[in-house]
Amino acid sequence: MKFSKEELETIIDGNPVGSFHPYNLYEYDYDQTDKYIKSVVESIQKIKGLSFEVDFDSHGSGYASYVSVFCWKNEESLARQAGGLRYYTGIRLYICRLAPVAVFGKGQISIHRSNIGHDFLTINQIYEIPEGNWKNEVENIVRILKDYSYELLDKDYLKETLCFEAYIPTILVDKPYKVYDALFYWED
Repeated sequence: MKFSKEELETIIDGNPVGSFHPYNLYEYDYDQTDKYIKSVVESIQKIKGLSFEVDFDSHGSGYASYVSVFCWKNEESLARQAGGLRYYTGIRLYICRLAPVAVFGKGQISIHRSNIGHDFLTINQIYEIPEGNWKNEVENIVRILKDYSYELLDKDYLKETLCFEAYIPTILVDKPYKVYDALFYWED
């Protein structure tokens, strides 16, 4: 799937693009979109042997054009501890709120008694897998996304520079913006 200039502009403006509900609505409907994505996440959370941290709250402030899902293996021996924190490496999944697309890659969270810290999925991490055997987990995630009609976009396409002038309300990246930046942005 490749988006037209007009579709990318629509997405950057915060409106959905897609051929099925809730992505085919003329204006973005936060409740309908998150309800649909919650059903996807609930299916992913049924994958055995994984723990999850899901963020529907746009990292606590602002607005994220995606829902962030982080999953890690339940094996405590895989956690690294340092300075009162426990670090887990796993898979970070971004499910877009404005188009039926998703990406995933290697990520990490840190857990402390009172909070959870996390990284952001950069374009260079897309489709990278953590060390260890993640074959079954990745296959299950991909299958579930396809069952809900999400498409995993090609990494080279996501790295393409936008062919038009745009302003993306984010503090995470600088111009020139890429296709990835138009689909997966966070504004605070």
